[in-house]
Amino acid sequence: QRFDEAKQWHQLLHENGEAITRLRATYIEEIAPIVLETAAKLALNDAILLSFKPGWDIQHSLTSLLDEELTRAEKPYSTQYGPHRADMAISWKGSKFSKTSSRGQQKVLAIALKLAQAKHLFEKLQKASIYLIDELPAELDQTKCEKVLELLAELNSQILITSVSKEPVLALNNQEINWFHVERGRVTSML
Repeated sequence: QRFDEAKQWHQLLHENGEAITRLRATYIEEIAPIVLETAAKLALNDAILLSFKPGWDIQHSLTSLLDEELTRAEKPYSTQYGPHRADMAISWKGSKFSKTSSRGQQKVLAIALKLAQAKHLFEKLQKASIYLIDELPAELDQTKCEKVLELLAELNSQILITSVSKEPVLALNNQEINWFHVERGRVTSML
């Protein structure tokens, strides 16, 4: 009886899973060129490949995979197939990005991904993002920090940056900046 109950969800999971998967694949296809352009501006020039992994072999119907899995399952409480198993793979120099890159390069790519998402969101829906950045200079040199800030300034977004020193954000000298000092739970406005 538990198998019959679980099987009732397969059609809904199939229909919604297919729709979610199409949207995700389209999103990655749209955002990939923006990520690559942004990464190149941050001196991460080698070819990066973003690819979408849908969460099941799309050569097969999701419903048939779910039904087959259910016949083998001892516990019909979860599945290994569906949109919840989707992922985005990032390759670089022919290998997994996380295996062939430094921590600094990983941070640069993470920043490029976030900046690309904001640019895409603004282009599609005219919605600006808010950025909360903690210790920008960690893993980045001053030149890269300045370039990140330059790219952030182009987005016309609200940016909140925490840092132990103000040097990383001095590149924003022509922007409207409010400085605050936090010490022992007290916030003091600085000019």
